[in-house]
Amino acid sequence: MNATELTKLLTISENIQEQIQVAGDLWELSDFEITALCGIVSDAFADAGVTVEELEQQLHPGHA
Repeated sequence: MNATELTKLLTISENIQEQIQVAGDLWELSDFEITALCGIVSDAFADAGVTVEELEQQLHPGHA
Protein backbone atom coordinates (compact mmCIF):
# COMPACT_ATOMS: atom_id res chain seq x y z
CA MET A 1 0.00 0.00 0.00
CA ASN A 2 1.19 3.48 -0.72
CA ALA A 3 0.90 6.51 1.58
CA THR A 4 -2.28 7.78 -0.10
CA GLU A 5 -4.05 4.45 0.34
CA LEU A 6 -2.90 4.18 3.96
CA THR A 7 -4.13 7.70 4.69
CA LYS A 8 -7.55 6.94 3.22
CA LEU A 9 -7.85 3.70 5.18
CA LEU A 10 -6.71 5.32 8.42
CA THR A 11 -9.34 8.01 7.90
CA ILE A 12 -12.00 5.33 7.40
CA SER A 13 -10.87 3.61 10.61
CA GLU A 14 -11.06 6.88 12.53
CA ASN A 15 -14.51 7.64 11.10
CA ILE A 16 -15.82 4.22 12.10
CA GLN A 17 -14.48 4.68 15.62
CA GLU A 18 -16.08 8.13 15.88
CA GLN A 19 -19.41 6.66 14.81
CA ILE A 20 -19.04 3.90 17.41
CA GLN A 21 -18.50 6.56 20.07
CA VAL A 22 -21.59 8.49 18.97
CA ALA A 23 -23.71 5.33 18.85
CA GLY A 24 -22.29 4.18 22.17
CA ASP A 25 -23.34 7.44 23.79
CA LEU A 26 -26.84 7.18 22.29
CA TRP A 27 -27.18 3.58 23.41
CA GLU A 28 -25.69 4.40 26.81
CA LEU A 29 -22.82 1.94 26.48
CA SER A 30 -20.09 2.11 29.08
CA ASP A 31 -16.71 3.62 28.28
CA PHE A 32 -15.29 0.11 28.49
CA GLU A 33 -17.70 -1.17 25.84
CA ILE A 34 -17.02 1.76 23.52
CA THR A 35 -13.26 1.38 23.95
CA ALA A 36 -13.51 -2.36 23.29
CA LEU A 37 -15.49 -1.85 20.08
CA CYS A 38 -13.09 0.83 18.87
CA GLY A 39 -10.20 -1.50 19.69
CA ILE A 40 -11.73 -4.22 17.54
CA VAL A 41 -11.87 -1.81 14.59
CA SER A 42 -8.34 -0.56 15.18
CA ASP A 43 -6.99 -4.11 15.50
CA ALA A 44 -8.73 -5.23 12.31
CA PHE A 45 -7.14 -2.41 10.34
CA ALA A 46 -3.75 -3.02 11.99
CA ASP A 47 -3.94 -6.72 11.08
CA ALA A 48 -4.27 -5.58 7.46
CA GLY A 49 -1.16 -3.41 7.81
CA VAL A 50 -3.03 -0.13 8.18
CA THR A 51 -1.24 1.72 10.97
CA VAL A 52 0.17 5.17 11.59
CA GLU A 53 3.59 3.55 11.91
CA GLU A 54 3.29 2.03 8.44
CA LEU A 55 2.22 5.39 7.04
CA GLU A 56 5.27 7.05 8.62
CA GLN A 57 7.51 4.39 7.05
CA GLN A 58 5.92 5.07 3.67
CA LEU A 59 6.44 8.81 4.07
CA HIS A 60 9.95 8.56 5.53
CA PRO A 61 11.64 5.35 4.31
CA GLY A 62 14.69 4.35 6.29
CA HIS A 63 13.69 6.28 9.42
CA ALA A 64 12.53 3.95 12.16
